[in-house]
Amino acid sequence: MKGLNEQRIEKNIRHNKDRYIGVFTDNKFWGKIPQLAHKGGLLAIIHAALFYHILRAPTTPNSVKFSILPYLGFFVAPLDLIPDILPGLGFTDDVFVLSYGVHSLRNTLIQYTTPAILYKVIENTKAVFKNESEENIKQIINSLHYYEQL
Repeated sequence: MKGLNEQRIEKNIRHNKDRYIGVFTDNKFWGKIPQLAHKGGLLAIIHAALFYHILRAPTTPNSVKFSILPYLGFFVAPLDLIPDILPGLGFTDDVFVLSYGVHSLRNTLIQYTTPAILYKVIENTKAVFKNESEENIKQIINSLHYYEQL
């Protein structure tokens, strides 16, 4: 059974799907990544980059892209459940929605994640967390079991 937060997020995403799809752009996504890194940490960046690169992969079917887009749209939307400008709380819902999306779409992610996508995720994560070792990032990604061991 889903908790209240999961039900609320699922309802919000489902009811506002078109709005969230409409606000997603590459520039908004990459512009928000440094803020997410500061508030959400390494795993949040890995999830966001994974969604992004699956979305942009030419082999990803449109149906999968439309499944991912609302989560990324919610992430870049300036006004969401908890406005991003609130100190200490602003990115909480973004991190939760990305995590919830990864959990909800787990089988889809496993099916469409390739080694090339994972290496792009590693590059993006290293660009944001410059002091983090590539081995540590690989270890975290491997623990998520999206693909065979890197």
